[in-house]
This record gives sequence, structure tokens and C-alpha cells, in this order.
Amino acid sequence: MNSSEEAAAAATLTRLGLSRIRDHQREAVRGYWKGEDVFLCAKTGSGKSLVFEMAPFLFDFIESKHYRGIVTSMVPVVSPLVALVRRQTKILCSRGINAAYLGDSLMNVSESNDKFSMDDIRNGHVNIVFGSQESFVCEQRDLLKELDTKMKAIFVDEAQCVVKYGRRAKKNTPAFREAYGRISELRSVYGNRVPIVALTATASKDMVHKIKKDLGILQCLSVIGDPNKENIRYHVKVVNGGLESDFEWLVNLFEILETSFRDQGMGMDVKVVKHVVHYGPADDVDSYLQETGWAGRDPVSHCEAVSLEYKHSLNGRHISKSMKDYCEANVCRRVQLQLQLLL
Repeated sequence: MNSSEEAAAAATLTRLGLSRIRDHQREAVRGYWKGEDVFLCAKTGSGKSLVFEMAPFLFDFIESKHYRGIVTSMVPVVSPLVALVRRQTKILCSRGINAAYLGDSLMNVSESNDKFSMDDIRNGHVNIVFGSQESFVCEQRDLLKELDTKMKAIFVDEAQCVVKYGRRAKKNTPAFREAYGRISELRSVYGNRVPIVALTATASKDMVHKIKKDLGILQCLSVIGDPNKENIRYHVKVVNGGLESDFEWLVNLFEILETSFRDQGMGMDVKVVKHVVHYGPADDVDSYLQETGWAGRDPVSHCEAVSLEYKHSLNGRHISKSMKDYCEANVCRRVQLQLQLLL
């Protein structure tokens, strides 16, 4: 970054109560600031959310100096889960950042925000607006048009869902969430003036290409971090006792954790998770990397990711070849994962 960019970044970090920015965050921020589409792949817990949290304040800093007035920039963040955006919104508001989330057909607008109304969003009193792909692509597209001059970038969080949810699993079967396959249509609202920024921890080469293609950002700036979590040990164990006996040792633990993790899932930030156990293989290496990444957010802790395989567990049609190769490998599991990842 040049001196003016550094000054803007420093002012933004101060506004957010932070003092430093990581290399992959800096590169992604610089990309969309220059108007480039960006694909950021970084391991879970590496601070991808800071990339969109900084955006409105960075643009405010530049534009307020240029226009010599108060400017309120805004960014939409596409996110797949209501529980996730509720938590993110609550955290940001507690830090003094004006954030809200839009309702869609599954939720009334009045239900979706405790602090800000739809009028507040329309009048530019909100910096970050979360919403599902259904909300942005379908129900609230007219709102995005109204906010044309304030919108500075479109962020797609958990971007692996663009492929996993937005594509048809079978030719005659509808996509699980069709609107995910239509996010690229938001480009028609703003044209090339507003960059699209995809954020994910998914790292296989094939998945990355599919995400870029479906979002229409094949020529984007790619910022690829190291997805390898060295504090996680990977294991595959064969079990034969049946579901009840295999998991008897976990019953009491689940009773304790169930309430704590009830609203958690994709994107959860729980630093005390030290073990991730799969009963049977994940569908593919991308999903496995995402799910095992819930552990190891505390870099000094030693964590375990265990895949328990039972008879015929690898025979399912939905299980990818890469996942079967991982489970059946005779080499180090980490090495087998690295063969599939962008390392």
C-alpha cells in the first residue's frame, strides 16, 4: 500500500479498535479498493470477516476527504445462515458498527433487526447489511438499486455455498438454494463499478474454479492463504461396534455441549473446540476441510480431527473420489489433504 492507503487502513483499524492487519487481509482489501473482483481463500479463524468490516470505513475515509463532507458507505454481505448473520450483526453493533440484516420470504423485516429499520437502511444509516442470497437476488433487489451510490463492494461470505447450494446435484433435481447460483446477477445492478469479493476457507483447485465461474469473477485477484492448520492432527479409524457402542463415550459430552452449540454451525467461532469427529466420511475434501477447521482456532492448542469409518461407509454415491482417496491413503493424512489443496 502507498502512504495514503496506509493512512486510510490505519484510520479504519483504529475505528474498529484494532492495531494490525494480516498480509492476506491487506492484499484482499487493496484489491477491492482498486475496483478489482477478489477471491480470498484463507483457513478458518484467520480473520476473513475483517475484510468486509473494513470496507465501508475505508471508502468513507477516501470519499470524505475528496468531497469534504460526511459520507456513509455501505456494503452488502451475502451469508447463508440466519443464526450466523444474527450473531455477526450483534457483535458488530456491540462494537459501535452500524450493521443490520435483511429478512426474506422466511422472515419478516420487522423480525430481522432489533436496532435498525428498513428506513434506516434506505437512508444510509447502516454500514454493513447482511442478507441471504434469496433476499439480495430476489426479494430486496430493488433496495440495492435504491442504494446504488452508497454501495461500494458486494461480499459473498462462505462462498463455497455458491457451488454446493446453487448447483443442481442431478440433472432433473432443483438446486438446494437456487438463488445461490444467481448471485452473479447482482452485477447487473451496479455493473463493473462495484467489485465482487468471495470469501471462503475451501481450498481445492476444482472448487475454487467453480466458485469463480459461478460468480462471474474468473479474472479476479486471487488471494490464497495457507489452509493448512498445523495444530490439527488428522486420523481415520475403523469402527465395528455399531452406532450405540461407538458413540457411548460421547453421550455425556454432547449433553453438556448441545445448548452451547445449538445455534452454531458454518462460520462458528468457538476457540475451545479441540476435537471434530465424523461418523462416516464427509461428502468431499472441501467439506471435510471446512468442518474440521472448526477446531484449532486457538493456534497454541493441540487438536484432533477423526473420521470414523464403518462397514460400507465409503460406498455412497455422494462421496467424492478425493474423499475416498483420503480415507484409504497409506500416507500421512495431512499429506493426502495437501495433494487436494491449493498449497
